Amino acid sequence: ATTTREYYTTYAAHILGYVGSMTKDQWNEIYKEKPGYPLDAMVGQSGLEEAFEEYLHGVDGIRVDVRTADGSLVDWYYLKDEDGVEQRPINGQNVELSIDLSVQTTAEEQMKALFTELRQSGENLQEGEKKPDGSDAEGGAVVVMDVKTGQMLACASYPTYDLSTFRQDYNDLLEQDFAPLYNRALQATYPPGSTYKMAMVIAGIDSQVVSRTQTIVDQGTYRKYESSGFTADCLVWSMSHATHGAINAMEALRDSCNYYFYTVGDKLDINVMDRVAKGLGLGEKTGIELAEKTGIRANPENKLALHKGNTDLGRWYAADQIMASIGQSINSFTPIQLCAYTSALANRGVRYKATFLSRVLDTCMNLERIGALKRLLK
Repeated sequence: ATTTREYYTTYAAHILGYVGSMTKDQWNEIYKEKPGYPLDAMVGQSGLEEAFEEYLHGVDGIRVDVRTADGSLVDWYYLKDEDGVEQRPINGQNVELSIDLSVQTTAEEQMKALFTELRQSGENLQEGEKKPDGSDAEGGAVVVMDVKTGQMLACASYPTYDLSTFRQDYNDLLEQDFAPLYNRALQATYPPGSTYKMAMVIAGIDSQVVSRTQTIVDQGTYRKYESSGFTADCLVWSMSHATHGAINAMEALRDSCNYYFYTVGDKLDINVMDRVAKGLGLGEKTGIELAEKTGIRANPENKLALHKGNTDLGRWYAADQIMASIGQSINSFTPIQLCAYTSALANRGVRYKATFLSRVLDTCMNLERIGALKRLLK
């Protein structure tokens, strides 16, 4: 008498999770006071199996088998409780995810093809030949969200693994290159780079540091603090010694002009910059049902905290603010945060809680089940 979990897909391993026997700590801290959990119960141990345990977990029934001396089954029946009702097993509920399996499949297969190609490009090089960009890439993530609901359509991390053989492969997976068990979509944080510039435009216009049509002349290298030893190049200048010329907010976003954002960022109050980024979801929890890293926004308080209160290392400079304006400095966010952020922009500032849950369906709610549940919850 046990349960079996079957997987009908090799995809979405990082979010589906797995079930297993509860530990002593789980019994004492979580399930001891909950009805329907005997000591040998199988429970969700990770992923959505764990997150949606309350919906998925059913209640064991008690069946009596009548056998002959040689073990042949001749009869069976469900044991009745004190009210005379058979103690039949109660199914858990069905959880439907918002994940679109075709989108999830495409994301995982395309990442596999891309990273295989990138890594192979760095092989069999001639002596002295430089490795191509990206050939040392360890992994990546794809996150797709319905901007009008916050429901996740895909959440893929690469490299991945097969849930159906997870237990047998576990020790090997721990030793494999590029950490296949690591959920990069929710746990890895990366500098947002130029994606951060959209928040900067909002902060600049809202605080009247710049208008939509006002132009700033790209001079290639930002030299305001050159006497202090700090300069910053626009990317197009560092690549070809060209500039974007006179450029407004919309053109600066289109061309990703670093010089424009250095200028705006230098003029902005850091508290305004930080408030806008926070309001759009950067450095904030998305609300997703699984464990997620929060990331960090570039501001004086976070820099000081990052250096554990060391006032020398944690001092905030104008250079920090200028580099933060193009998504660098200590800015670091998860792929799912960046997805929620761009969704909020698409919704004109409305930010939805991220979720994997589409709906929960009862499998067989009948009078007998209702009665059994009522007795169980007494």
